[in-house]
Parts: sequence; structure tokens; C-alpha cells
Amino acid sequence: MVRDIIGIKYIKMRFKLLFIFLTISCSIFGQRTKMKYSEITDTLKFGSKTATGIYITGGSADSTKLLHAGIINSLGRDTAYFYPETYGAIVNDTLDDRSAIQAAIDAACNKGGGIVWLSKGEYRLKSSASRGSYQSSLHVCSNVTLMGQGFQCVLKTTLTTSGTHVISLQHAGNNIKLKDFQIKSDSSYATAGIIALYGVNNLLISRIKIDRGTCWGIELYDCSKVLVENCDIQNGGACHGIEVGNSNGVVVRNNEFYSNTTKTYHPLRGNGIEFFTDDTRETRSYGNLVEGNHIHNIGGGITMWGDSLTSIIGNTIHQISGHGMTVVTWKGSVDTILNVGIKIVGNTIKGTGYINNSSLGMIIEPTNRDILIANNILDTIISLDAGYGGGVGIDNQADGTIIEGNIIQHAYINGISNQADYCVINNNRIMDCSVLTDNAYRGISCSGDYCTIVGNSVLDTRADSRMDICIYVPGTNCVIVANIAQGASNVNIYDPDGTDIKANNKE
Repeated sequence: MVRDIIGIKYIKMRFKLLFIFLTISCSIFGQRTKMKYSEITDTLKFGSKTATGIYITGGSADSTKLLHAGIINSLGRDTAYFYPETYGAIVNDTLDDRSAIQAAIDAACNKGGGIVWLSKGEYRLKSSASRGSYQSSLHVCSNVTLMGQGFQCVLKTTLTTSGTHVISLQHAGNNIKLKDFQIKSDSSYATAGIIALYGVNNLLISRIKIDRGTCWGIELYDCSKVLVENCDIQNGGACHGIEVGNSNGVVVRNNEFYSNTTKTYHPLRGNGIEFFTDDTRETRSYGNLVEGNHIHNIGGGITMWGDSLTSIIGNTIHQISGHGMTVVTWKGSVDTILNVGIKIVGNTIKGTGYINNSSLGMIIEPTNRDILIANNILDTIISLDAGYGGGVGIDNQADGTIIEGNIIQHAYINGISNQADYCVINNNRIMDCSVLTDNAYRGISCSGDYCTIVGNSVLDTRADSRMDICIYVPGTNCVIVANIAQGASNVNIYDPDGTDIKANNKE
């Protein structure tokens, strides 16, 4: 009897729980059915937790908000997104959107950070504000990400005042990100698309297109821990695609740099990439990386002024007016700053010297130290007038430079010209240089003393327009060993003073 009573109570309890469960389920289903016919709700609350920008089936939602609405996490907080449209911006109209975008940025700044999200279409920037010593349209502070949905998100500026930049970054700011939009500018000379004038730490600039107009694409000073990647930058012809001063830990990787007119235009000046040290500032440039960039149809390739421990790896440079690669001693107002420990490895330079007869494939200026030039390819280094000093594949003037494993062909004057002491010129392959004049120039010319010239292959395979001398060593006390030198119109290896050690060369 007792067991029967207990069994009946157990069955009743289970039916009661089932009834409660069905009641809750119907309630939730009813809510979902009711919500189904709502068009949209900007906020949805679950107790104390809130999600923003939630789409309800059957409505027409803003896809921008939906994509970045944010998911409620375990702490009940949503991602902080800010929209220029909230502050009055209208995409694709003709009105000035600057203040609305800046208001969204300021709102993120006031919250301690967040993401300012740009919609597809064109925003107009027709005005600017003072940032102290300069003007800019937009100013981004620490912990803020300004991002869009790719190059279809356009910031169109019609400013023409010199020194008025498009986007500036907070002085000594931290953790700033610019991603996935385009800057299209009608700005004038001495203007940058993006500028950090007094230092930013932890900066990301990724997938930004800077389309014409600005003189500099990106200007960075006193910055550290920076990554500039996958950008498409057209500079204004007179300035540089990216200019980095007194900075360290800067990585410039996988970007494209070219002139702002057409891809067949060759401006007289303006480098794709330039790193430098200004000796009036305390910080020195060091420990940077320039890798995998494509530079073409522009004034010059890559230039280092007073930089140290920086690597230039795997870049492609072609069809430019000036030098492909330059390591220049900075001679500032206070002292002379050397480039130290620069590594130039695995780059391809093809076609320098268009409209400029003084251009070289690479030039390393005197007094720089510990320079490595290895495994690069240089082809078609043009000069139409030898009197201007151009047309040389590698022109080295710094003592102790190592030049090894490079391939150089079709340099209009010399393949390698070395004017420095204690250098190593090993295992290079040089072919068919001296293009400008028949029977005139050399594959390797070394006027420096105490140099090692070992294992090089210097050949001329042409029937005419040949090199005069394959390996020419007027310097003293050099070692010339195990080289292959063949095809010169005059002599394959020439040691004018007879002071050098020569052995096992094949002529």
C-alpha cells in the first residue's frame, strides 16, 4: 500500500514537471512567433544582458549592423561599435561627413576604445580641424579601430590646403588600427593620407588603398611596433609612398607602391619606401623590416638614411626613374649618422634609370658599416650617358661590405663597381653588361684594397657590345681566386699593378 501511494505521488510529480516545461515552451514559442513579425529591434534584453543590432526574421535589417552587432559574452557585454550614420553621416551624398565620422571616433575614444565602422560607399571630407602644428580631417585616438568593408568604403577628401592631412593619429597613442578602406584625395603638396607625427606604439595599417592626391601615402615619426601590410599606395610623385623617421620595430610588408598618375608614368622623385633618422630627435631608427613589397613606376625604390639593424628582404622593384636601393649616410645638422647592419637579401630590381641617366641598381655610400648584399637579382640598369655615373648594378663605397650570390645582367655600364676596402665579392653571377657602349665597361671593377674576389662567374655571351674586361682589379693586395671570366673583348681578368693573389681562375 505504501509503495503504491509513493508511486502515485511520483507519477503526479512527473506530470507536474512536464506541464511546467510545456507551459514555458509555449511561452517561448509564442514570443518567437510574435517576434517573427517584428521588423527589427536595435536592442534585445535578457535580464541584465543586452545585445545590439539584432535582426528578427521577417524584417529588413541593416547588414552593416548585423555583421558587427556583437555577441553577448559570459560577462554580458557586447562589442563596442560606433557608426558615423548615428551622428549624421550620409553615404554617397555631397555633404561634408567629417564631423559625423569624427563624432563616432570621439565616442569610441570617450568609451576607452572601440570600432568605428564605415559602410560601403563614399564619405565626403570637406573640412579639417587643428591638431596643434598641423591640420587634419580625422583624428584617431588610442584603442580605436577605424575600419570598413574593403576598398568600396571610400573617404573622399577635396581639401587642397598644403599641410592638411587626411587622417592623423594621437600623439604618443597606443593600439590604433586602420583597416579595409580607401582614401581618395585631391589634396595638395605636403599632405599625407595617414600621419603619426609624434609617435604611436602598437599601430596596424592593413588593406588601405591611398588613391592619388596626397604627397605622402603614410608618414610615421617616432613610432614603434608598427605593421603596414597589404596596402595599395599611390604617392603624389614628389614625396614617398611611406616615410618612416626615427622609428623602431616597423614592418612594411606586402604593399604596392606606384605613382599617382598612371602605371607607365615615371616621376623624377619620390621613393616607394624611405626610412631615415633626423638627428634633431632623440630616437634613432633601428630594427625595422621591409619585406615582400612591390614598387614600380615611381621616382625611386627603397632608401635607408641612418638606419641600423634593418633587413630589406624579397622586394620587387621595377621601371623606376631613380636608384633601386639606396643606403645613404645621413648628414644632418648635428652629426653624421651611419647605416649599420643593413641586410639587403633576395630582392629583384629590374629596369632602373628611366629618364634619369645617373640611376643605379643599388648604391651604398661611404662610411656605412656591416652591410650585406646577398642573393639579389638585378637586370636592365639603364643609363644613356656614361658621364652621369649611372647604369651600374651595385655601386659600393662602404668598407667591409659583403656582396655575394647576386645575379646581375644587362647593366648598361658595370655589373659591380666596388670602391671600398676590405670587401668580399663572392659567388656572384654577372652576364652581358656594358650595354651602352661596345667594348667599354666591366663585369666587376674593384678599386678597393684588401678585397676578396672569389668564385664569381662573369660572362659575356654576345657577339658584339661586349664587356671590355670581365674582372678588373686596380686595387692592391686583393685575392682573386676560382673565378670564371670569359667573353670579354679585351682581357678577362686584369690586375694592373700585379700586387694581387690570383689562383685557379678559369679564363
